[in-house]
Amino acid sequence: MSGLKLIYTIWRLYDMYNETKGFVKGISAGLVAGLAVASVSNKAFKNNRQLKRSANKAMKKVGGVLDNMEYMFK
Repeated sequence: MSGLKLIYTIWRLYDMYNETKGFVKGISAGLVAGLAVASVSNKAFKNNRQLKRSANKAMKKVGGVLDNMEYMFK
């Protein structure tokens, strides 16, 4: 019986590893896309006040959403 239990445990760990691998790939792709957008729009931020304001508002809202998601996972 313990042999089957060991195989089942290993199988579950393997499944969890595969699920988290896709999640981490998605997060890293999002971070890369965000960095690319930030580097391209860096020149536009220097002289445009309205763009700065709207970007700051968007960043605050995204921060709020992330805080709410963090609260949901607790």
